Amino acid sequence: MKVPLPTKYDIPYPDKNKKYYNQNNKKELSQIFTNITKHCMFCGKLLGADGELYVHLDHSVDKGGNLNQKHSNSMLLHCKYNFTLSCMNCNIIYKKQVEKLDFSKYSLVKKCPTNCINLCPTYQKMRRDYCEKNAIILPPFGYIRNGVEYKIRYNLLRHVYEADMDEAEEIDIFFVEYHIMRFHLNAERFTHNVIDLCVDICDLYEMGCHTTERILNHIAEKIQPNIIGEEYIKFLKEFFIYKDAKEMVNYCKLLVILDMAVS
Repeated sequence: MKVPLPTKYDIPYPDKNKKYYNQNNKKELSQIFTNITKHCMFCGKLLGADGELYVHLDHSVDKGGNLNQKHSNSMLLHCKYNFTLSCMNCNIIYKKQVEKLDFSKYSLVKKCPTNCINLCPTYQKMRRDYCEKNAIILPPFGYIRNGVEYKIRYNLLRHVYEADMDEAEEIDIFFVEYHIMRFHLNAERFTHNVIDLCVDICDLYEMGCHTTERILNHIAEKIQPNIIGEEYIKFLKEFFIYKDAKEMVNYCKLLVILDMAVS
């Protein structure tokens, strides 16, 4: 059984181009992103506590190139497509160990048009090269190579993140595994959200909530501390919504037991 970790998001970008790294316009773009998700797009961690969001609107591709190139006039600085939602650790620590791009190898856009509704060819190439150089999947667009979409899943039986590419080549699997390692997805145990939900479901059943729909509606009311929790709720709705609640509870108990075995 598997639950996908999202790497692609449908962002309703505004048509207009602005200096989106400026503080006022940055707030506008941040709001658009947080309307889609309130979790880090790399590790899935909830961006905030006590109802307050702590958002890092991060540049997907480093705004400054290598060779001591300055980013003050970089086309990557304000490009609305070159932003992603990140937690502090992913933005400041995990994502910084990268090989940057040599801007001299690209036909940089000196001035973007007033309106823009698609990723320009130059940015698409820079983004693809950056991913390949660093074995990194960049949300919100994800990464596709030779027609293969690089995806990540949470293995519910082993309680780990792993590559979701059963028929891919070894080099593709390594790419995804390196991404998982870079963002410490397994070492940091962000995935324990699933086990916490399993315990909550068992407790609700023991307290007399004996219909699957009521249990799932109750646990879905809260924002999950990790996006994998939300994806797990979707998984339960898909597989158990028309089944007796006892079946779902037994499944959750099994996952708790397996977690104890692998911990």
